[in-house]
Amino acid sequence: MQDTATVFFEKRPDPPITPLVVDLTPVEEWHPAGSLHTVKAHVTTEDGEPFAESHVDIYVQSGPDAWAWNLQHGEGPKTDSNGDITWTYGNNGQQGNDLIVAWAHIYNEYGQITHSGYDLANAMFLTPLEVTGFGPASMRTSQFVKPYIEYDEPAERVDYKLYRKKADGTWAQVATTKTYAEDTNTVRITASNYPLRANTVYKVWTRAVDNVPNVTRKTWQFKTGA
Repeated sequence: MQDTATVFFEKRPDPPITPLVVDLTPVEEWHPAGSLHTVKAHVTTEDGEPFAESHVDIYVQSGPDAWAWNLQHGEGPKTDSNGDITWTYGNNGQQGNDLIVAWAHIYNEYGQITHSGYDLANAMFLTPLEVTGFGPASMRTSQFVKPYIEYDEPAERVDYKLYRKKADGTWAQVATTKTYAEDTNTVRITASNYPLRANTVYKVWTRAVDNVPNVTRKTWQFKTGA
C-alpha cells in the first residue's frame, strides 16, 4: 500500500497597488516613413517625486510597427535616478500611426505588482509624395521661404515642415509651423520667414488634417541660386 499526501496551497492575497504617474513624450510626433522615433517616459509618485528603479515596458500597441518592444531579458529596463527612461525604435517603412504605451510597474518578492501606472503617445509615419517643380524652381538667398498650399476639402489643421538636403543626401529639418485653420474649402498657409543658403536643395512638406480625420499631404523641392 502506497502512502499519499494532500498538499494545500493558500493563495496569497494581492497587495494594494500604489499608483505611479507616467508622462510619455512627445505626445504626438510625425516623421517620414522609415525614420527613427524616440520617446521618453518620466515616472513619478502622485506627489511628483521622481520614481527610480521602476520597470517600464514601452511598446507599440497598434500601427505599422505593432509589437515593437523595449524588453531586455524578458522585462522592461528600469528608470534612472530622475525617474526617466528613453526608447528609440525604427519604423518599418510603412505609413500609419503607431499607438505607443509606456507601463511602469514594481513587483514584490512574490511576483505581485505593488506599483503601476501608464501613459500613451502617438507617432505618425508618412510617405511624402516627392514632386519636383511643384513650387518655385529657384530662389535667391535674399528671399525667404513663404510657400502656400491650397486644399479643396475643409481642413482643421495645416502642418508645414522645411528640410535642407545635406551633402550626404539626407534631409535636415530646419523649420516647422502648425496652423489651426478655419473649416473652409481652401486653406492657405504661409510659413515663417527662414533665410536660405545658396546653391542648396530644400524640400517643403505640408499636410492638412480635417475633422474626420483625413490627411492630405504634398511635398515639393526647389534649389536656391547663387
